[in-house]
Amino acid sequence: MKNINQFIIEKLKLSKDKEIVPDAALDDPTYWEVGDIVCGTWSYSMTIPYFFKILKRTEKSFTIVELPKKLVSGHYNSYHFEEIPDETKQPTKKPQNVRIKRGLNAVYVDRIHLCKWDGKPLSGDDMD
Repeated sequence: MKNINQFIIEKLKLSKDKEIVPDAALDDPTYWEVGDIVCGTWSYSMTIPYFFKILKRTEKSFTIVELPKKLVSGHYNSYHFEEIPDETKQPTKKPQNVRIKRGLNAVYVDRIHLCKWDGKPLSGDDMD
């Protein structure tokens, strides 16, 4: 349960004429809008970052496209690297529709749980 201070901070936090949504909104698809970048990682024996851009939004689903990635630190085949989406390149994959899982209030692409990208590089590990 939230205390009164947390409630007030969430409701009144403003910056440059734009309301800032709570940090929990990164995982909440009801706050996502067209043009937002969402991300997630898939891992089994490796951790692979993925980035998607929202092209269309309906009440129950999104149309997204996978974005190309750009290496910002580390090296591939070296246990650890960090990537960000490369918006200067055109996506090479087809857009796809994904539904919001109502009971979970979550969005999945294949097995990747998506959240809104916070602008920080995602870590990856491609050594099997």
